[in-house]
Amino acid sequence: MAAVELDLAEVLERTGRSDEAARRAQSALDVRVARFGPDHPMTLSAAESRARMLAGRRSLVEAEAAFRDVLARRRRALPPGHPDVADSLLDLGILLHRRGDPTSAEPLLREAVVILGSRLPPHHWRPAQAKSALGACLGALGRRDEARALLAEALAVLEGSPSHREEAREASEQLAHLAGRLRSST
Repeated sequence: MAAVELDLAEVLERTGRSDEAARRAQSALDVRVARFGPDHPMTLSAAESRARMLAGRRSLVEAEAAFRDVLARRRRALPPGHPDVADSLLDLGILLHRRGDPTSAEPLLREAVVILGSRLPPHHWRPAQAKSALGACLGALGRRDEARALLAEALAVLEGSPSHREEAREASEQLAHLAGRLRSST
């Protein structure tokens, strides 16, 4: 039941029905808390999905609190370097960067890159997604060379993955934005 609710919430989110998506995600979370308890991996997965829905609805303060809560609980419940911890780091880092705080986002995104890079093959989309997010963050911090290298590396992987076109588009746009900044500063 909860898995179906989460799947439906994701579909609703992608179709622009963010309010209904958030309600469905909350319902799935409530079911999992009741069934498994608050710190079970399945519960934390539902809590993170709900936080993503909140971010999609632009409830950024509430989403940040939810992401921080899931990250803290995952760090307590899972072994160091677990990919689920990296997912939480990535989600929180992306949110902080989008809220205009790349300085706070950078260490979270770096840790996500390290964890995913050590756990998954080099051409897997998840480390590429983390590298793209870190590259965008570093670009915002004015660290263009490192940003460009990460974004180019991420784009090469993401372009080869047809199911991750959105992530590839974001990396490409960040590279173009970075190139535009370089032209305007010369």
